[in-house]
Amino acid sequence: MRLLHFIQVLVLLGSTAGAQSTKLSVATLKAQLLVQQSDSARLQAYIAIAQHYFDVDQYDSLYKYTKEGLRVVNQSRDYRGDLHYFSARYYRQRGLYSQAITFTRQAIGYAQTANAVKKIVEFQYTLAVIYSDAGDLSRAIDQIGENIRYLTTHEDIPTLAANYLLIIALYRELKNPSLEKAYTQKYFALDKRNWPAVDRMYASILKGEILEQKGQFKQAEGAYQEGLRYARLTNSPFRVIDALEVVGINLRNQQRYKLAIQLFDAQFRKARALKSRALMAIAKRELALSYLASQRPKDALREARYALYLFRQNKQPDGIISSLGTLMTILKANGQYQEALGIYEEQQQLKENTYSERNAQKLAYMQAVFDIKTKEKTIKLLQKNAQINLLKTLRQQQQLTIARQTQLAAAVIIGLLLTLIGSVYFFLRKSQRAYSELTHQQELLQQTANELTEANAVKNKLFSLIGHDLRSPLASVKVTIRQIQANDDSFPAARLLVNRLERQVDNMLGLLTNLLDWSMIQLNGFHTFSESLLLDPLIGEILSLVSEQLQQKQLTVINQIDKTHSAMVDKQQLCVVIHNILTNAIKFTHPGGYIRIQSIGYEDIVELQIRDTGIGMSAEQIEALATWPEVRKGTMGESGIGLGLRICREMLARQGGHLLIESKLNKGTLVRIQLPTLSYQLKPDMA
Repeated sequence: MRLLHFIQVLVLLGSTAGAQSTKLSVATLKAQLLVQQSDSARLQAYIAIAQHYFDVDQYDSLYKYTKEGLRVVNQSRDYRGDLHYFSARYYRQRGLYSQAITFTRQAIGYAQTANAVKKIVEFQYTLAVIYSDAGDLSRAIDQIGENIRYLTTHEDIPTLAANYLLIIALYRELKNPSLEKAYTQKYFALDKRNWPAVDRMYASILKGEILEQKGQFKQAEGAYQEGLRYARLTNSPFRVIDALEVVGINLRNQQRYKLAIQLFDAQFRKARALKSRALMAIAKRELALSYLASQRPKDALREARYALYLFRQNKQPDGIISSLGTLMTILKANGQYQEALGIYEEQQQLKENTYSERNAQKLAYMQAVFDIKTKEKTIKLLQKNAQINLLKTLRQQQQLTIARQTQLAAAVIIGLLLTLIGSVYFFLRKSQRAYSELTHQQELLQQTANELTEANAVKNKLFSLIGHDLRSPLASVKVTIRQIQANDDSFPAARLLVNRLERQVDNMLGLLTNLLDWSMIQLNGFHTFSESLLLDPLIGEILSLVSEQLQQKQLTVINQIDKTHSAMVDKQQLCVVIHNILTNAIKFTHPGGYIRIQSIGYEDIVELQIRDTGIGMSAEQIEALATWPEVRKGTMGESGIGLGLRICREMLARQGGHLLIESKLNKGTLVRIQLPTLSYQLKPDMA
């Protein structure tokens, strides 16, 4: 099969693992080798020389320099893998597949140790080809399938394409058209935009083969010509020779003998320039067949004899057998039947010898595989026996350990029981003493609790007296001041003093109220009784309480409370909160300003917003409100103790509400009071 032939050539001409191409002649390399001192430099020279001999099909020289390289390789696993790979190629060429497989596996192992991914893929690819050469197509397919599974996840499309070509050829050899077709479709479905010229060349050749199988030789010629064009772009004379061969065979099949002869002649000249006897022999054989097909038997005889001579020089059994068959056919066409008979007998003898030798090699390979599998099974059996014996030993040791542990456990348990008995006796005595002490402490605690109850009652009476005895006189003073203000006969100077006195009394009342409220909160004297309250009438009551302060500062109140909004709150505490906030808004708003009060309803809360046009606060002042706020004077000298907002926050927290403040200096303040509604109180998770 032509495809499998090209796959073999692809392996032969693929990038040599680790060996870089060199433009130096082999003579120069050998001269440099004589003066190299370090093993590393000599090793690189050995690899370069071996690569040269491989390129020109001189395998004996290849083997010689590969062995020299292995002698000095030392610990360099990278170069060791390369040299084992060269050895594998030598043994493959000689048909010694067992040795070739062994060296290839070793090369793969060294590449894996060095984590050289590209080399691993290339070596495994070559191993699959060697399995194919040995007739072990099943293992070859398994090997290349492993490569394909790896490559499909590593986005190395050109290398994946080469592996697809090999598995297509293998399924073609196995005469499995369905899988051959499936992988052919996968191959052509690959993205070819970034393919190098060599992969485009083989894709074109495969396309030409498929067209030839359908009998479409003219269309196949176009594909082959495209492959030749890509071959020239690779700058590899070997690939150009391959492409010339397929184009020439196609032209000969179309009976265009003159063009075919020209191409085979060009193929021979390129092979001769490379000094490759194998490629020269192939070109001469194809040239002989083309002369024979064009009714030029004498020219064909000359070329056939030369092809046979080259194959004999290169010691290629397959080439010699093929050339003997070609020569025999041409001798018959020239009427030289006696010589043709001799050639036929030689061919048959060589076939038998080669067949026997290859059978022996295959049998040796199969025997080696069988021996390896037998050894592996024997090793596994020995390992299992060793494991069984080990388990028996471990079991005996475990039984002895259990017996010892049982004895030790019994001794420990007895010791623990004795310790436990002693501990119980000790703790019983200790608990009796502790019980006596605890009884004494309980009596002391009860006495202290009685004293605290009496002190708390005294405290409550004290706050009640302070609230009554201080508020009542201050309230009387305020009433008297209002009566004086109402008297038109008062002196103007007295009015000024009275107005100043009234402001001081108001400040004292506010301070006293805040102080008492805060003290009650700290002493847990407040009790919250939530009920559903409409906000609009509540705001009206509080506005009436501060109406005189609003009039004095000529402040405008914009009331935008929604009459339907209600909240679940304690009325008394909410009044204290709103009164404090309104008082602050009045206190810090310049005369002639305004205060806006509005409500906004949400799903389960209602938000009461009080906005003023006062002096505002900085971010630092707002932050300080959470700890201990500074005491600031109002726009008309009003004072306080700074407890109002703190009291408001604590009261709202008791009711499930929140107080938020937004303010900027000289741009006013917005206070947002968020209150729970009845629907919030009835939520299942809040119940």
